[in-house]
Amino acid sequence: MTQHRNTLLQASKVATAVVLLVAFVAAIALDVHLIHGSGTGGITPLSLSLSPATQTASIGGGQGLVVATLRDAATSALVPGARLSFAVETGPNTGISGTCFPSTCTTDSNGQVDWGYQASNIGTDTVEGWVDSNGNGLPDGDEPQATAGVSWVYPTTSAESGSWAGYVLTNPPLRSVTALITVPTVPSGCATSRYSSFWVGFNGWIHDTNFLPQIGFNADCRASDVARNTTACGPQTGPAYYLWWELNPHTGLNSICSLQVRPGDRVFVNVQPSASQVILTAFVMRPDGSIGPTWSQTFPVRNASYSSMECIAEDPLSGRPVPFTSFGSVQFDGCSAIRDFRAGSTLLRVDMFMPGRQHVLEATTSPITMSGAVSFTVARVDG
Repeated sequence: MTQHRNTLLQASKVATAVVLLVAFVAAIALDVHLIHGSGTGGITPLSLSLSPATQTASIGGGQGLVVATLRDAATSALVPGARLSFAVETGPNTGISGTCFPSTCTTDSNGQVDWGYQASNIGTDTVEGWVDSNGNGLPDGDEPQATAGVSWVYPTTSAESGSWAGYVLTNPPLRSVTALITVPTVPSGCATSRYSSFWVGFNGWIHDTNFLPQIGFNADCRASDVARNTTACGPQTGPAYYLWWELNPHTGLNSICSLQVRPGDRVFVNVQPSASQVILTAFVMRPDGSIGPTWSQTFPVRNASYSSMECIAEDPLSGRPVPFTSFGSVQFDGCSAIRDFRAGSTLLRVDMFMPGRQHVLEATTSPITMSGAVSFTVARVDG
């Protein structure tokens, strides 16, 4: 009896071991399928992609949303039933949590999972998704992975102007307004003079103000028809590029002829405000990376207030029978009117329309991009 019982016990253990081994092998086979896929001629890795590859979203309500798609790399067949994980791996919002759709983070019949998150910091994040086959919440080296970029910008409100295009920040903090503006190329000749101004400053959004600290440059095409040509630097006719500053709009521009600017240069301009003084600064960066001398002046003021901050392309003679320069497009980098957005402020994206009943678009302002720096462009329309 004892020997018979021992035999039965051993047979039972063997049977149990076989069942466990079969289950183990089946589990491994399932993992291998989820990680590597299957196909004739050997094991083929799966292919994971995130789309869109890049996108822009607004903080304070916008959502960064990526769609992960899992396929068999050999057959391109969609792979359902695989669990994915996601994370913001790098960027200003690293580590922030998000939500899967479906909530299980398991690929649906289309081999897809959506993942979205909201952010509070501007800048560009790198979102990573991976097949989390071992469930450890980490992208291991043998797990299919993919990345996508999400650039977060401040929310903007559209606005129109008869003479401006660019960005305006209302209720700004008491900080410097700064930008690096690329000098455009204007036509080599014109039958009538044309003017365009590019600048940073304060208080321009207010009408009839006597305190308008600004600094920037003009890109003009001069003919012999306007006496204004004699008041600025450069030739009397043809293309003219020159820096200027202004404090009081009723006294006009003050040219900075000591700094020369040419097409392709990048002009750094800065207005540093305070209640008792304002400091204006400019220098020029050449296309080869060299930097010219700095121009800077300090002006005393009394009880100064600053209600708006601007980075602007302007038709300085709008409303007069003087055409706006055909300049193509101009790039603004590092505009602090965008970077200094805060609670209680409004960031306006301004397009320029010809004054009057015609309402003809003259210049458009692009959305903000975050490729290395806060940037935007102003493009001339029907120039």
